[in-house]
Amino acid sequence: ENQKFDPIEIGEKLVILPSKDYINKYRNKKIIYLEPGLAFGTGHHPTTKMCIEELEGEINKKDTILDVGCGSGILMIAAQVLGSGISYGIDIDNDAINSAKNNIRISGYEKQTYLTHGKISEINFPKKFDLILANIASKVLLDISSDLISLLKKNSKLIVSGILGDKIHDVTKSFELNGGKITKTRTLDSWHVCTIMRKS
Repeated sequence: ENQKFDPIEIGEKLVILPSKDYINKYRNKKIIYLEPGLAFGTGHHPTTKMCIEELEGEINKKDTILDVGCGSGILMIAAQVLGSGISYGIDIDNDAINSAKNNIRISGYEKQTYLTHGKISEINFPKKFDLILANIASKVLLDISSDLISLLKKNSKLIVSGILGDKIHDVTKSFELNGGKITKTRTLDSWHVCTIMRKS
């Protein structure tokens, strides 16, 4: 069953809307339309909200983006709204891929986005990325920290979340051991978001 939600304002520029009915009220904002369906990610959850806020501060025009565990596609759409170049999204859940495809189509970004079903270790990406997003469980972040760092261009950044409580220590240690430098951490309702730079 589709989740129903009220408009969600995030950061300085963005608002997430459940339909185009609200457009007149938010004409001064950059708008994300979203029909979440069965996939995770409406913007209500602290991890999604923090990822979008960090994305707003880190993204540069025409950046190539990878969203690992793309869920509803919300982070890919936010990146497009904020001016990114091509965005790639992957997820191991077919429902998530279908939901993301639908939301990206509604938002009008089909030509700039690519979606793939599978694990990060199984996919041969055509390039390295300017910015990578991964809002997924801590255990998965630990398993794929090396893969994520290796897919970044030098001095590019990774935004990770889905990290609850004291798991933050294990996650930051894993990324540092694999060539990342923690540049920022934030916490909201016991959930954490980390921004990480590839050192070399």
